[in-house]
Amino acid sequence: MKRIPLQKTVCGEVRVPGSKSLTHRALIAAALARGYSVIANPLFSDDTLLTAGALAQLGAGIRRQKDRFEVAGTDGRLQPVCTEIDLHHSGTSMRLLTAVAVLGRGSYTLTGSPRLQQRPVKDLLDALAQLGVKTACLQ
Repeated sequence: MKRIPLQKTVCGEVRVPGSKSLTHRALIAAALARGYSVIANPLFSDDTLLTAGALAQLGAGIRRQKDRFEVAGTDGRLQPVCTEIDLHHSGTSMRLLTAVAVLGRGSYTLTGSPRLQQRPVKDLLDALAQLGVKTACLQ
């Protein structure tokens, strides 16, 4: 991966309506960022909570508060704290986090419910393989 260093620190506030899609992506961006982020008024759903939990298992510091997530980012240096991450039924979490997880060191498994394990991931794994990532679909 090619790194492009920023010339200035990025700092600001963006207000958007609660959205599952945006909440997933905000959690991932905050987890990969350097420093501390607050995601105010996220959409709390089973899927977004699974993404938050998985990012915590990948080494991000994530706390859920009443109306926000507080995230201590990893500066793009994921350090998984377990070898198996269960995403239950969340296809969005599986697709997004499969790509994110390649930033971590070591070998680990993203898994889920029997139904989730039936969903297609071959194209994503093929794309990652073209980048030199070693992946395997165990189901």
